[in-house]
Amino acid sequence: MKIKSKLSAEHITRLGRIHVDTDKDGVVWLTGSARTQEAADKAASIARETEHVKAVHNDIKIKKDD
Repeated sequence: MKIKSKLSAEHITRLGRIHVDTDKDGVVWLTGSARTQEAADKAASIARETEHVKAVHNDIKIKKDD
């Protein structure tokens, strides 16, 4: 399973309006917004724990009114 599809299967996008981008080297970029810091942290945690992920760049912004 590809990293991006695995992260979607883990429901990372349900934590907010989070977009997942990956590259062939196992680097993941998380962008978009989440309602809480806890949701943003959970998204990053799911990404880090996903097999074949080597690095996670978390650029998720907190937007309580999404």
